[in-house]
Amino acid sequence: MPLTRRHKDCKIHDDEASTKMVSVLAHIYYKESITEFSEKISDISQYVDKAYINLVRENFFEFNDLKFPQNFCVVASANKGKDIGGKLVLMARYLLENNPSKYLLFLHDKKSPQSPMSAFWSKNLFRIIKPEIFPQITGIFDKNKDAGIVTSSTYIRNEWNKKKSVFNTSNDAILKQLIDQYRFKLADYSYVAGTMFWARSVLFENFFTEHDPLDIIKTLEAGNIMDTEKGSFTHAWERMLSWICTSQNKKIYGV
Repeated sequence: MPLTRRHKDCKIHDDEASTKMVSVLAHIYYKESITEFSEKISDISQYVDKAYINLVRENFFEFNDLKFPQNFCVVASANKGKDIGGKLVLMARYLLENNPSKYLLFLHDKKSPQSPMSAFWSKNLFRIIKPEIFPQITGIFDKNKDAGIVTSSTYIRNEWNKKKSVFNTSNDAILKQLIDQYRFKLADYSYVAGTMFWARSVLFENFFTEHDPLDIIKTLEAGNIMDTEKGSFTHAWERMLSWICTSQNKKIYGV
């Protein structure tokens, strides 16, 4: 399905009046993940308005034999920006459809072959998609008007060193550049490592209506970019996605 540039006058939904629950934005790299994701989303179908699925174009031929549920919107794109790039592609598609839901649920098939902790990360990050957790998550949003994001508490991180005024990461210089570029005023530098979380849709609608996600993708690196030795815009945007919410005076809550 081709992705066309979104309309600048995309409707912003009314957070209080919306009767829809959640739109899923999931980046899938591995073919074997399709069945797993379909099953997980089926388990929570009563909550899901629509599932936006991003596949890597270079692997797309491998998916031609697969059938997707009717409420899946499948978008192929270049392997740029890893899962962050894929989620930005889906954010553009979500805005283009102009059919907002109350929450967004960001997911990807978390596999880091370079890390022995990959399976542990995946299991804990995916807690937020378990049906039995949903009432707890929606309850946090309902009871806390300052809740912008809800995620697995294990993956709420903060790299800011207040004493030295630096981020303890190779992405320090890029993060400071982006914070200045987008004029973020942040009281807290916490973010969700792994970029799997629930969020109030309106916060992302506000930001990406002003800043086109397709333009941001152009700044991201191609391929399996790492930040172990050198920072990257891809990994910086892993932090920025959380700060989109906290820069609008919202907080990150853990479950």
